[in-house]
This record gives sequence, C-alpha cells and structure tokens, in this order.
Amino acid sequence: MDVGALVRYVAATAMQWGLMVGALWALQQVTSLPALPSWAPRVLVALFFAVTAIKSRIFSPLDNSRPTITKVSQLSDSTPS
Repeated sequence: MDVGALVRYVAATAMQWGLMVGALWALQQVTSLPALPSWAPRVLVALFFAVTAIKSRIFSPLDNSRPTITKVSQLSDSTPS
C-alpha cells in the first residue's frame, strides 16, 4: 500500500473541502451585504456555481493535468517489453 499517496489524497481532500466551505462562506457574506441590489446575489451565486460546474476541479490542490503525447511516448519507451 502506498501510504504516502494515501496521506496526500486525504490531505488534499480535506484542503478541498476547506477551500469550498471558505468560498461558500465568503459568497454568503458578500451576498448578504445590504448595499447590493436585489438581483446581485442571484447573479453572483449563479456565476459561482456555473464556474465550479464548468471547472469542477477548481478547488483541487492535486495535479489533475492530462498527460501530453511526449510524456506518454517517454513512458512507453521506458517500459520494458
């Protein structure tokens, strides 16, 4: 069992939860300001959820990049047949 990877995953998940809770708390604080027009909270909340739906890994601290063709070919060249 890769304990290091498991610890990184658990820590990243906890960090992601914390970032999401913090962002939602900040959104709640901003949208409850009395100086905002009545339509502004709906627009801000809709934009927040649209961005997080389109870019679902925005809060993830882990590297979620897809491999490039160069990396894939390097890996396939280095694996023994």
